[in-house]
Amino acid sequence: MSNRTDERRGLPAVPFRIRAVVTAVTGLVSALLMSFLGLAINYGFRSDFLSRWLFAFVTGYVILVPVLLFILPIVQRVVVRYFAPFQQ
Repeated sequence: MSNRTDERRGLPAVPFRIRAVVTAVTGLVSALLMSFLGLAINYGFRSDFLSRWLFAFVTGYVILVPVLLFILPIVQRVVVRYFAPFQQ
């Protein structure tokens, strides 16, 4: 792994593969938890809960991962810019 940085942003250069894996895992956890909680609260634990939950999870995951690939780098830049003045 290199020590390259993105000079424009002052961030370490993270390879796309690593960003993709982080995004996939973050999306997996988020989609699992949110689809479960949303369905349990709004629908309840009925006989077809598992099939509905799996459908909600897959749908959420397919939508969430591409959105995270776009949003996470922006969030990282904003956070770095905000907290950079506090670093000594």
